[in-house]
Amino acid sequence: MKITKSKIEKIISIENITTTELAELRQALTPELSRENQKLADALNQLSDSIENGNKKDAKKNAASIIKEISSSTLTNVLSKSVFEFIKGLAEN
Repeated sequence: MKITKSKIEKIISIENITTTELAELRQALTPELSRENQKLADALNQLSDSIENGNKKDAKKNAASIIKEISSSTLTNVLSKSVFEFIKGLAEN
């Protein structure tokens, strides 16, 4: 899956996200995740579960955890700025 601006904009609005789209995003990011960043992968899974269950409060908490993990990892340099901004947007909304 190519991560495009329109794809990210659609995903940012939690009401419109599908679990398929979130799975595609996770799949696109997974090759860039290493074992040392397992916490980030776990946080992405928790975010997916929260959105799937319609729990926006937990989704925001999970997005904040993702921001924390990205900020403290070497992934900041690996992830594209648009993906980082997408996840940051989830934490702020």
